[in-house]
Amino acid sequence: LYPVIATVSASHSIIEIGAEEKVRIGDVASLFDAQSGSRPEDVSEACGASVYDLTMHLNPLLPRRIV
Repeated sequence: LYPVIATVSASHSIIEIGAEEKVRIGDVASLFDAQSGSRPEDVSEACGASVYDLTMHLNPLLPRRIV
């Protein structure tokens, strides 16, 4: 898991990926899932935004998969 380091906006989030080159362009990135630490309420607390802002103000063109 990589920490959200800036407020989420309608078109982007800023995530700290560190100096190691583990993440590449084209990798799948999930903002939320059911695991502890990456549930919507966990991400909300970590970045100081409400769950509402995280879920309702994301760009409608972002792909979404609900399982």
